[in-house]
Amino acid sequence: MSKAAICVVVPVYKAMATLDRCVESVLAQQVEGGLTCILVDDGSPDRSPEMCDAWAARDPRVRVLHRKNGGAASARNAGLDAATGDFIFFADADDLLEPDAIEYLVKAEQQYGTDLVIGNMLYVDAENHPMAEPDFTGFTDTVRTVDEVWEHYFALDNRKVYYVVVWNKLYKRAMFDTLRFRDGKRYEDQFFMLDVLRRCQTVACLGYQGYRYVQHSASTMAVAGVASNYLE
Repeated sequence: MSKAAICVVVPVYKAMATLDRCVESVLAQQVEGGLTCILVDDGSPDRSPEMCDAWAARDPRVRVLHRKNGGAASARNAGLDAATGDFIFFADADDLLEPDAIEYLVKAEQQYGTDLVIGNMLYVDAENHPMAEPDFTGFTDTVRTVDEVWEHYFALDNRKVYYVVVWNKLYKRAMFDTLRFRDGKRYEDQFFMLDVLRRCQTVACLGYQGYRYVQHSASTMAVAGVASNYLE
């Protein structure tokens, strides 16, 4: 397998309750070409900025961008502006990765040669316990044309999230020469994925559940100061 350098972009806002375990899961990834993690502090008013700086002091693979609050889309754009390497991966600061999540995506890209690789996900609760629904276990490794992606998307029920979120996918960094998130949009993931798929011909859709999408109850979020997919 040839080497591929990966840049993981993580927007950070009110994430002090979850940031450490997220970054730990990112830095645990085994990537032959090397991995960097860009933590974008989006003007977070809690201790998240100091925690980001502590990670950068502890591990040379971590870079920190401090900026005025502008929302998840502009935070990801700032990370893209600073990114290097062959591929981009996005993670949210309250989610987790399996240790081989990114490696699995890289191997798939090298095997299939597609324009985009989509990894599978697992919903977990705030204690990292798997949830029964939505059930993504029916997804298997498949190469689809973009038309076939849309056909499958419209055939799904509550599992459409597999296709429209930004954080379970491996992107070629060259795609971002002209592509950025649409700033100021609610549900910016969906707008972004429309733009991504317009640049693709084939997509590898994988079954391995390497991304743990953490679900927080309203009470847990209020107490812990957790802001998943924040819209600030």
